[in-house]
Amino acid sequence: MLKAAAWTFALYAVLKLCHLVLGPKTTPDREPIALQRRLRAGEPSLLAATVAVAAFVMLYTNWWSHRFLAGHYAFATGCYPKVAAARYLPGVPARLGSYQASETVGGFRRWAEVHGGQLGLDEHAIDRALDRSRAAYARRYAAIAAADDRQGIAAALDGVARCFRGEGKPRGEILHPV
Repeated sequence: MLKAAAWTFALYAVLKLCHLVLGPKTTPDREPIALQRRLRAGEPSLLAATVAVAAFVMLYTNWWSHRFLAGHYAFATGCYPKVAAARYLPGVPARLGSYQASETVGGFRRWAEVHGGQLGLDEHAIDRALDRSRAAYARRYAAIAAADDRQGIAAALDGVARCFRGEGKPRGEILHPV
């Protein structure tokens, strides 16, 4: 809150300085305007506009960061169990058993913990949820493999590949956070 007040004051000071430098220095009759009068000119509306702009920027950035964090958390918690349980699928490409795949799985877990923590979620609750979803995907993939469901296996491998390609990952653009 102190940071927001400091930024609001800084914005107000800059706008007031611009008003002093760029504003009128003489009356229409060519009389000089006193500095004290120039300082008070436009005062209530300038202060109100500054507070309104600062409040809008603060609300927007809070909304944006929450959406961005929630998008990354959803992506990481959606991809972690798929990629971690991919070894239960038959015909898994060799790259899914590589060191890079292991690092990717660990990265998804870390990002879920980091972004979930920034959203205010408990790290132990996040870990339990990730472990439950990984076990559920492992059971699902094992059942698909046991049934020899070719369409199910292809769909599961496609989902894993989409996670590796980063499809659906939040972009973080300033007007479109997810």
